[in-house]
Amino acid sequence: MTTQGKVLGIDYGDQRIGIAVSDHNREISFVRDYLPNTGKRHVLNALQAFCETENITLIIVGLPLTMEGNDSEQTKKVRRFVSALKSVLDIPVVLHDERLTTRRSDVILTTLGKKEHEKKERRDSIAASLILQNYLESVRGNVSGEKGDNHSNE
Repeated sequence: MTTQGKVLGIDYGDQRIGIAVSDHNREISFVRDYLPNTGKRHVLNALQAFCETENITLIIVGLPLTMEGNDSEQTKKVRRFVSALKSVLDIPVVLHDERLTTRRSDVILTTLGKKEHEKKERRDSIAASLILQNYLESVRGNVSGEKGDNHSNE
């Protein structure tokens, strides 16, 4: 697996899919907008076009484990989403533990003085950026970027 090229971070949600993108050197995560989750085909087409436009070489998807590290109903939805994503894209997809990223994104938005309706609009993309940044930091010393305690290549 290459260690350079832009990485797409995804926070999958039932209503919105937050996205973030790294720089080419995989050092910094940048918040992007979100995609409304209006159906599998629409989302997959939008992500495919985004990956082509941005020259994405790796995708990191947040895995919403319970605090005990177990799967939840949302975890199962994310795994199905990743399976569908892999069926349409020829880009490696890695699942990465996303516990507490939504809570951390809320803290960031509160600190910025955002109102509740503004938080809804930005929470998922900030969570995607936190997931991606955490992944980038976790693999810095690992050349392959596939091993580690917090992520798995699904």
